Amino acid sequence: MTSEVARTATAACDKLMGKKDTFGDACSDIREEILNFAKTAAKLDVPDAAKKKAFDAMLKAMTSTLETTHAIDAFVAALETVRNDARRGAFDASGDDFPKAFKDALSEAMDAHGEPDVEDEPAIKRLRKAGRDVLEGGDEEEEDEDVVLDDTNEATEASLKCPLSTGILVEPMKARPCSHVYSKASAKGYFKGAGVKCAVFGCDKTLKWSDFVADKASEIALRQAKKRTERMQRSQAEDIDDDD
Repeated sequence: MTSEVARTATAACDKLMGKKDTFGDACSDIREEILNFAKTAAKLDVPDAAKKKAFDAMLKAMTSTLETTHAIDAFVAALETVRNDARRGAFDASGDDFPKAFKDALSEAMDAHGEPDVEDEPAIKRLRKAGRDVLEGGDEEEEDEDVVLDDTNEATEASLKCPLSTGILVEPMKARPCSHVYSKASAKGYFKGAGVKCAVFGCDKTLKWSDFVADKASEIALRQAKKRTERMQRSQAEDIDDDD
């Protein structure tokens, strides 16, 4: 690589780096609009099911903007790394292969930035707080009776089982690409590396552990199922007492 190519490469990086503070502006604006709308939506006099659909949609949109911001941050960090490497002469021996070497180095630096953990982001936490009564059902002792999870308001036994362990879900985690739900331990142990095909029959999505997020709806469904079982057991016990 000639010194002129090195200067051109680093100059291009410098030009992009000079605008880095504006790259994520649109995402920040969208997040603020979502949060403002969430505060209004939480107060609307509409059925809880409608509110939940709205908040689920807002969470997806918020997650998307955070993932985009993470990708921008990864790109900016990679640019800085590769620019500094170029200045130190890391590509001096690449010759005609410089474009590929530069691209590969940029890609490797972006991968090193890791996967986004959006659940710990302040914006997600603020959104969940704004819609806590809708998304999580408010008070834990009372929440399960009123939260509408689906059209029937009752989860089937099959929907509460992990596709991998086949047992009842424990710490349910939902895969964002396909919405299938797994127990946390099972998903974390199974979906490693570059990606593995979803274990649900007929699903062709390839998943990795970073695709999973905690599934509040399944947690609520599990509590509802537990309460239904306890009520049934109490009712059966009362019937036995009456017979005696």
